[in-house]
Amino acid sequence: MSFSFFDILIVIIGIFVLGIILKFIGKLVCKLLSAAFVIVFVLYLLFYWNGGLLDLGNQNFMLYELEAKYCGDKDRQTSCCCIVQPLIEDVTSKYEDEEIEDFQKSKITSIRIIMESLMAKKQEIATCLKENDALDEWDNFISDLEKIKAEQEEQGED
Repeated sequence: MSFSFFDILIVIIGIFVLGIILKFIGKLVCKLLSAAFVIVFVLYLLFYWNGGLLDLGNQNFMLYELEAKYCGDKDRQTSCCCIVQPLIEDVTSKYEDEEIEDFQKSKITSIRIIMESLMAKKQEIATCLKENDALDEWDNFISDLEKIKAEQEEQGED
């Protein structure tokens, strides 16, 4: 079996074209791997240093955070019963679970919702605090809420 000059030329041209294609694919793969590395590195930095893209994974509706703070402490049971629980009842009666989940995305929105509920339940809260002789708890709660609001405004959220 002998090969003609034409057959050898086609094999040489085929090898040459295959080499060019492999070189092009190699550069493309190298660029894709480099881009993937950069993306993974940036995401790592975001999640490691910033707690996530928007720190959504660990965030609860702020009212539930206040519930954990006030209702988990035995010394603050008056605040829990007189302030936090009425607010939770008000919010859960006005909003669906899906809407409350949406509030998790923005603490500023959470604060707005809490302030609206505070205004709606202010009389009930005041009566309960008077009955329990704990009017100073109101000032402490509002002070905590203002601190949280100031922190969020400093961070420039929303």
